[in-house]
Amino acid sequence: MEYLRGAKKAKEETKQAQENEENILSNYEEYIYETIGDVIQVSDNNPGVLEGNGEKGNPYTINSIEDLVAFADSVTNGNTYEGQYVKLNQSLDFKSDKSYVNPNRENYYGYTGKLKEALCTGEGFKPIGTTIQKIEFETDKSNNFCGFFDGNGKQIKNCYMNKEVSGSERNYYGFFGFALYGKVENLGLLEVNYNLVNNIEENTVTGGTGISGLGQYCMGEIVNCYVTGKITETVDSDHDVYCAGIICNNLGIIANSYNLASINGILTNKSTARACFCGGIAIHNQTETSEIKNCYNLGEINASANSGVGVGAGGIVSNQSLGMIENCFNGGNINCKIDGTVNGYSRAGGVVSWVIDGDVKNVYNCGSINISSENKNIYAGGIVGENRKNVLNVYNIGKIDNINNTKNCWCGEIFGVVTEGVSSSNAFYLNNNPVGLENSISCNTSQITSEQLKSDEILNLLNQDAVVWKEDVDNINDGYPILYWQ
Repeated sequence: MEYLRGAKKAKEETKQAQENEENILSNYEEYIYETIGDVIQVSDNNPGVLEGNGEKGNPYTINSIEDLVAFADSVTNGNTYEGQYVKLNQSLDFKSDKSYVNPNRENYYGYTGKLKEALCTGEGFKPIGTTIQKIEFETDKSNNFCGFFDGNGKQIKNCYMNKEVSGSERNYYGFFGFALYGKVENLGLLEVNYNLVNNIEENTVTGGTGISGLGQYCMGEIVNCYVTGKITETVDSDHDVYCAGIICNNLGIIANSYNLASINGILTNKSTARACFCGGIAIHNQTETSEIKNCYNLGEINASANSGVGVGAGGIVSNQSLGMIENCFNGGNINCKIDGTVNGYSRAGGVVSWVIDGDVKNVYNCGSINISSENKNIYAGGIVGENRKNVLNVYNIGKIDNINNTKNCWCGEIFGVVTEGVSSSNAFYLNNNPVGLENSISCNTSQITSEQLKSDEILNLLNQDAVVWKEDVDNINDGYPILYWQ
């Protein structure tokens, strides 16, 4: 008995020593981070009050985390800032004491306990604006940002959100919450860590939830913005997964922006008629005036469904309903896993998973598409999974891997499947795929060699509509043609 007591005491002492060591290591890492990091100590004489008057020449300025939190709260509670200007005055890091005037201030704008701890643990940052969808969202702009937000070339680092939704309202997350009606430009979101779990049991909520770097809906403009880190949504109910790098639904303009964050969408075994939608830039490009241009994705996209109708994963966009996608490329790998009771058609595309309408031109893919499926129906294409409209000036050098060699996987170097009568012009590909992987359709696509794709002849063909391609003189894409802005 004495031996057992001694062993138990030794075990407890060892556990305590390990905890002490972990605490010391954690404190040391934080000390290193604060000492040699590139974060500058904020200077803010009136934290929580934005300096300036909101005019273009004298914008409201965000000088600290306290200012950012106060700004987010003001939008959520009804100040839309319509017609006004807001500017990020310096880079901020949620994990650094230097970005706060006082990281230990308590119960600040609804955050329980110490501010920095509340922002970096638990549910984390509360978005700028409401997360609840407006029924008439196209006309009801209340509680959303409608002004001009200038990131000023600065960065906001380590934004953390960890949300679990189980109520009966639609909830959508991102830095700007549900919708962005104004313009956001020159902003970098570094090392975001977003995790959204949908446990809504009621099937009375259409759509349910969604998460992306900047928010659910772009009704205005997003220009010169980028996101890095990790964005994850898990749906454990009968609702869709909406998980994207920049925005979920684009009804406006996204330009000169990119995503490096990993996108992770997981639809579990409780869905009947929903899907897992993932996109490097967006989920939907939705209206005739919607534009996604001069954008790229390098983030890995992981889309999995164990029930429902399947997945829709695109390097730039999941579904192109209307509008324009032009001068874009994808270099991120796309991994699709479809198992369980999935009963519909999944789609994966290096650029777009499903083109329903609109225009796609001057795009290319160099990322791999990896399909893991046991006899589930899927369309996989190097550029488009399922295509219903003409595309122009595209090429694919990425590989497609049908890991399980399922016969229900229709794969093509450019398209997985194409609607009858739909054509393409200047669509080129390299034969990179494993032996036995059949192209589902050619549709005026051309297999060429690596040397041919790098030739002036192909460059001239790609540029016959407009001069937007150039030679890769700096070898940033292994010598293959690149877009003029690269």
